[in-house]
Amino acid sequence: MRMSSCNKKKMPILITLFINAVYFLTLFLHMQQMCLANNWSAFAVEAGTVKSVDNSQQTTNNHSIYKLQDENGHAVFPSSVIRIKNDLYFLGPECLWWCLGAKTQINGEDILILREIEAPRAGEVKVSWQEANDFVYLPQRESIAVIDKSGDIFEYLLSDASNKHWQVRRANSSKLGPPDPDYVAACEMNDGILLLDPERNQIWFQSDKFPNLEALLPGVLSWKLKPGDINITDAISIAYYKGQIYVLKKSGALSKYGVKYGAGHRSGSPANISCQPQGQVYLNRPNHFRPSRLYASAGGIYVVERENNRVLKTSPQSGGLSVFVFPGECDLRGLVRSGDGFWIISADHFLYRDKNSEASPPTKVNTLSLDKRLSGLILPVAGQSLPGHPGVYPGARRLYRYGVHNGLDMFNQPGARIHILTGTPVRAVCSGQITRIDLNYKDMNYATYSKVIRECFQAHQTSPKNADLLRGCQVWIDSDDGLITKYAHLLAANGDLHVGSPVKQGETIGYIGVSGTGENLPGRARYPHLHFEIWLDGKYLGYGLTPAETMSLFGDIFPARNK
Repeated sequence: MRMSSCNKKKMPILITLFINAVYFLTLFLHMQQMCLANNWSAFAVEAGTVKSVDNSQQTTNNHSIYKLQDENGHAVFPSSVIRIKNDLYFLGPECLWWCLGAKTQINGEDILILREIEAPRAGEVKVSWQEANDFVYLPQRESIAVIDKSGDIFEYLLSDASNKHWQVRRANSSKLGPPDPDYVAACEMNDGILLLDPERNQIWFQSDKFPNLEALLPGVLSWKLKPGDINITDAISIAYYKGQIYVLKKSGALSKYGVKYGAGHRSGSPANISCQPQGQVYLNRPNHFRPSRLYASAGGIYVVERENNRVLKTSPQSGGLSVFVFPGECDLRGLVRSGDGFWIISADHFLYRDKNSEASPPTKVNTLSLDKRLSGLILPVAGQSLPGHPGVYPGARRLYRYGVHNGLDMFNQPGARIHILTGTPVRAVCSGQITRIDLNYKDMNYATYSKVIRECFQAHQTSPKNADLLRGCQVWIDSDDGLITKYAHLLAANGDLHVGSPVKQGETIGYIGVSGTGENLPGRARYPHLHFEIWLDGKYLGYGLTPAETMSLFGDIFPARNK
């Protein structure tokens, strides 16, 4: 087919127009990206100079509040944040987020746009990421280390900008024997990682030189403690700054430790580093103090109270106290210092406070708003109280199966009016309808149980199928509003009930046993307890929270008077 002379003349013009269109589209996208980057640069600079126009700080014209969204406009709810030079990185249970920059809305909130950095996928690394708990920045290695709730440590390398990728820094192992280590919080020290482990009464140090853990404390186990022994079994958070390690306890006590290096430490010899107690940091704690997180920096020591929507700032030298109060609808999580103030995560927002927004003690506490569906619940075992250590709460590691605990284990508690024995009644914590009940349940035999545990070890995780087997005899209750409660390890379910039966709060639904635990095997029947789960909108209660935050939440749901 021949082309007419007219069409021949039009072709160069069309090609030119096409090339120009591609050029201007590329330029436009580049300018958009530069706009985000420039906005973030301005955000990073103004963070140190932003001033309050009122005590609430709920204004956007001075950029004291930003909404957190992903690139598709969906809200992001991170648990923690770190600042690396002029970049912000946020941590979520399932991924990292990198802040692209700030976007100003004409008739709405200012927004920080976050780009998802996918967690390492199966096949890329030898173990699977299972719900992140904490993260730290390692400046010399130019990497981010993420500690997940199963105890594995992953590392995201930033040093090669064109080839950022994940690797397993350390896979958890069960070589120490019971109790298993449980890393409830972490921080960076001298390009290594400090891991707070209240279960083994220990602070661990892990560096790239030594993949194994170095113990910094004597580590006397809780049942062997004597007066005068170092006791951090109720510790919830840890921070490090200029040679000092700070450990925050659930009671609000703040301990300080000096770091001591042995003569052979620089030569690469392990076990030449330890902590030396240096007393308590005086903290003029206000009434109803409920700490959840700790941060140390040149600007002082910051303590976040998620349950009280409050941040305290103190100086180890002067002992002065500053108090920052937030509204009751906030949800305070990770904090990063900036200028003469700090930024803090509140649900899907990022808020700024500086010295101009300090409150004068005594201050009114704005308690965290509790989901209405969780109000009025009762404990599933009458006469019991909540446990006092994080190892039996949702989110704790379960190293024997390389998994994450989804529920609360209820054993006998000191001072309980009713002892937990095999056959102790289990009651419904709320009204609802039975959606699962294992009547005529038959437990695993030794061969099946061994096969399940072997599969968990080989996969370095617990599959949903094996997790269900290990829960044993179960009853599930659906309250028809996104709230589901699950009761596991039962000796037997109440034979008068069936799937579809309505149950009232307090009604007996089963009896405590050891099913699914391996403890029912011949000659090994011991440790009867209830495994109890609360699920909200498809997530177990405690998902995305730190152990300290989870314990506080359960304390609000089940106050001491509600037994």
